Amino acid sequence: MADDELQQALALSLQQAPSPSADEARQLAEAIARSLDPAPPSPPSASSADADLQAAIDLSLTAHTSLPPVLPAVPSAATLHQLLFGDASPLVEAQWLHQGICFAPPPAALPEGALPFAAALAQEHGGPCAVLASAQAFLLRRLLFDPDPHTPRQLPLPPPPSPPATPPPAHASLLPSAEAAADALLRGLADILWAAATTRDSGPPNDASTATIALLPPEAPPPDGGAAPLLAALLAHAVEAHSWRGVYDALGARVASLHAPVGALSFLTSALLSRGLGPFTAERDDASRPLIDPQFGHCSQEGLNLLLTGQERRPRHTLARRATSNVFDGERDLGGGLVLRGVASRPAVGLLSVLEALRYLQVGNFFKQPHAPIWVVASETHYSVLFGLSTSVQAIDPLSTIERQLEEVFSQYDQEGNGFISAEHLPTVMGALPQWHLPSVEELRPLLDPDGTSMLIWDRFLRELLPLHPEAAAALAAQQQAGAAADEPRSFELLHYNGLSGAGHAHKRALRAVAVRCGGARGQPVAGGSNESLAAVIQTRWKDASVSWEGPPPSIN
Repeated sequence: MADDELQQALALSLQQAPSPSADEARQLAEAIARSLDPAPPSPPSASSADADLQAAIDLSLTAHTSLPPVLPAVPSAATLHQLLFGDASPLVEAQWLHQGICFAPPPAALPEGALPFAAALAQEHGGPCAVLASAQAFLLRRLLFDPDPHTPRQLPLPPPPSPPATPPPAHASLLPSAEAAADALLRGLADILWAAATTRDSGPPNDASTATIALLPPEAPPPDGGAAPLLAALLAHAVEAHSWRGVYDALGARVASLHAPVGALSFLTSALLSRGLGPFTAERDDASRPLIDPQFGHCSQEGLNLLLTGQERRPRHTLARRATSNVFDGERDLGGGLVLRGVASRPAVGLLSVLEALRYLQVGNFFKQPHAPIWVVASETHYSVLFGLSTSVQAIDPLSTIERQLEEVFSQYDQEGNGFISAEHLPTVMGALPQWHLPSVEELRPLLDPDGTSMLIWDRFLRELLPLHPEAAAALAAQQQAGAAADEPRSFELLHYNGLSGAGHAHKRALRAVAVRCGGARGQPVAGGSNESLAAVIQTRWKDASVSWEGPPPSIN
């Protein structure tokens, strides 16, 4: 199209559309100027197959709205490379260029204590474990708790169906057919990308959303030369989808690229492009750091949070920040205009961290209580997956619910998880507990700080305030009347999967059953004697649980 024709077309489109904002007008002017300047060297060109796929995806578009046009920010390969890798070594890049999202072959023999698992993803190299653990978690959510195979995630999930007269084997759901496992993977990956899709700050939940699928088509093999040429090729062949079904179809059309050695990096790139590099960067606490650790190759917490939480909406359809760098609930105002942003609401799947067991941080209740009983487990060097086969593992008794309410208020002033706060916060804390039947500050202070240290200790705070909630008092009375039967510990089974194999890690790839017994373990040593074990991580979610398993301890590293 000639330059004057381009200007006329753009002018006509502006006349027909509502007036853009100042920022949108500036972006449009910059786009026009770029279109009239001499073009820079072209990246790898998109093929006719890309255009055909885009046309097929566009058939699933919803009706256009009258919203003003928004010009998509198309990043350069150099910008994308800097955000992902920074100054990472070629070795770190190589880790990400040799890890696909594909199923593990069945082992010749199961390791001691391991269970058969026909939907296990394989990790051959360190580094991309955040992508693989997220993919595994969303695959399991679709496989175990999916009421409809062709809809976006609908929360909250329905309760599990009643068991049949002749129950199937306990772990039969973990042995799907190859077709069912492959479809659950595609649906789970589509959930991640559609949740991360860019949309406006108002309107219906899926209004004007756009996801980007940056996967190479079969006729375009990955280029040589490292990550930068690959990212350029991904940008050249990327297609957009404006519905969950469009994302699902696009992933299915290029599933071979997911399975290829560049699959994990391609999918992470797709999530970033779906969110938008500009919004993603603006939402980070520190935008100067690359998303992938330049020394060890691990994905940052921000990248993992984007994959796990995607787009979480507050009331009135305002968007929560999706590139959050933290794992606590809500926001924390540190003063001076510095606000740290955590998780805005309950996600589809959750997160537990060994760093909480080591008292380096505290994971919020949103991550601990996701809609599906599936958690990514973070160690200091790796990510694996913990899950239950029934939503009943998430059951919380009334006393625990009230305890969590107290914990949420207390943690607002104990942001480092030290277990104590200054007594000067007591009036504010009391004001945040309107349901409690509290005495005056003067009466409560000596109960919480009998030694006059001007510090409020969490254990005493919980012990003194828990009975002062009217529902807690009723629950305690009912428990005492019921006698010992009410104190019978609740037991259930969790399953842990670590997909890492390869040199030095072959023994780790296994699905293991973990027996959890709630009650009686508070204050007792962690199983195995290590605060870095899976048992210690489980106790951050079920604080009084005893944990056991058959065979060697499950590895979270």
